[in-house]
Amino acid sequence: MKVDNYLPGGNIRVLELQDREVLLEEEARDCREGWFYWKFRALFEEEGLWKFRFSRCWKVGTRGPAVSTDRGKSWHWLSGEKCHESSQEFLYECRTPGEVWFSQAMPYMQENWERFANVYSENPFFHPSVLCRSRKGRNAELLEIREGNPRRAVLLTARHHCEEMSASMVMEGIGRFALSSSEDGKRFRQNFALFLVPFTDKDGVEEGDQGKGRIPRDHGRDYEGEHLYPETAAIRQRIERVRPFLVLDLHSPWLRSGRWNEEPYFVEDREKRFKPELERFCALLEQEAPECAPFSRENILRWGTEWNTPENYSAKGDSGAGKCLRQLCGAYPFVKLGASLEVPFANFGEKTVTEKEFLLFGNAVGKTILKYGEDHVL
Repeated sequence: MKVDNYLPGGNIRVLELQDREVLLEEEARDCREGWFYWKFRALFEEEGLWKFRFSRCWKVGTRGPAVSTDRGKSWHWLSGEKCHESSQEFLYECRTPGEVWFSQAMPYMQENWERFANVYSENPFFHPSVLCRSRKGRNAELLEIREGNPRRAVLLTARHHCEEMSASMVMEGIGRFALSSSEDGKRFRQNFALFLVPFTDKDGVEEGDQGKGRIPRDHGRDYEGEHLYPETAAIRQRIERVRPFLVLDLHSPWLRSGRWNEEPYFVEDREKRFKPELERFCALLEQEAPECAPFSRENILRWGTEWNTPENYSAKGDSGAGKCLRQLCGAYPFVKLGASLEVPFANFGEKTVTEKEFLLFGNAVGKTILKYGEDHVL
């Protein structure tokens, strides 16, 4: 049996392979140690039960790894609906020799975005373009969805860090809602121009870099002073150009354990004028969220609590010193709400979530943006 990282977004280091046990470690590369993203392929030559163990704990999520037996076309949770107890290892029974892909969570790559784009390529309200070129020369996508010339704009971003794959699926769900033939979808795109940035750290996503804690700072803290990354600079320029009333930055939290990692939640900003707006938004989302992917209006991580403190945004923080996107939004009076939404990887409380549920949750977020924009923004 052979294990390597020769696949899109690959990230793994094999420390030892003996009998039917593999000792693994995620690659930190240019990031600080201690995060948890990994993705690899295994080439099985025979049937049998294999153990994959990481050198440290907190690497395996609540439903085990995501598994693909068709080279990434489809994925399923190894543990299905059951909770995967170990955060350090998993067992895999190979019933048919061949190639199997494993990932820390269900991947979302450029291939996924292109699949979505191809569905709507003939839609007259679908306007794809390029936000900018990444440091390594890749196109960082920008999608605008509108009908006619709406007076107001909404900007959504995702993947400031490579591992935040569930956030991308939610973004696609929002886009699908805005492009739908429903009355709500039509009203949305007639009232608002929706701008989507699916891959803020484009190089990190495609190459499988951790992204979180990149030295000296990662994409998520690159909104203060001179930008290190062309994507964040282009996002800032886009905000100043289109003047969105709502900026929503989609993220994913820590891997597992506790309310703030296994339920979707918003991160409250220190900007006081955002507080009542965020509470209104959360109350609406609670009403719209589907039963398979529930949300509570109480799921707001308040400023000054848990990790949401000034220290987290200082040089001592996990991501390096600097402002995040929602903090930047506080400097623009035309932004009525700048917010960060954290989307768990595998479960919303007791509910197991896959691509289907993430898309449905995104649909609910789209409806919430519509109602919030119509009811609460002058």
